[in-house]
Amino acid sequence: MANVDKPRLPAELLALGIRYSGEILPLPKMLKLLPQVQDAPTLESYLELLSEVKLLTSFRQFESDLMRQLHREKFPKLGVMNNASLTASSTYTLKQARADDDFWGKVVVSAVGAHMLNSASCRVKPFYWRERTRLSKLNSWFVYRRGPNVLGIRVKRGPEPVQEKDLTAFNRCAKPNRTIFVGEGGIPLSEFLATPVDRWIDG
Repeated sequence: MANVDKPRLPAELLALGIRYSGEILPLPKMLKLLPQVQDAPTLESYLELLSEVKLLTSFRQFESDLMRQLHREKFPKLGVMNNASLTASSTYTLKQARADDDFWGKVVVSAVGAHMLNSASCRVKPFYWRERTRLSKLNSWFVYRRGPNVLGIRVKRGPEPVQEKDLTAFNRCAKPNRTIFVGEGGIPLSEFLATPVDRWIDG
């Protein structure tokens, strides 16, 4: 059992994770928002603790190059591991939630990330990917790696088709065995959430 030297920190970090679920939150910014944490290693240890109890995880940015991967560790994407913690803190009705594109996008991206982790047959290290030149929140990729196999999961939050250069850049970096699209024009979200993620990587 891990020692919890800062009893208030897990709750504060979880609240921060719910607020920013599905978004990239650099470690320096997290440290500013949590003044009781003095250094990144302490912050990362509490993130790991929340991940072990399946409350909150941090997706690391995927890079094929090891040195770049180490640098990208500073830019995690937070994700709740149970969407109930996200929706319970909202005052929206379902209709209102769907009408708010930003909030509904957060719900969908968080649900896909949580399902990827919770339905995996073994513990996996979660990754996300985005093209370095793009800052749009709409470009959401998850990378599921199991042994030598890599599955790319693109979350679509609108009817617009995936741009060819976006797909080419992802394939060049991640070299996936398979790529699937979840959302409008792809696999329905309900179908994806009802299927263990291993089945998608197995084809």
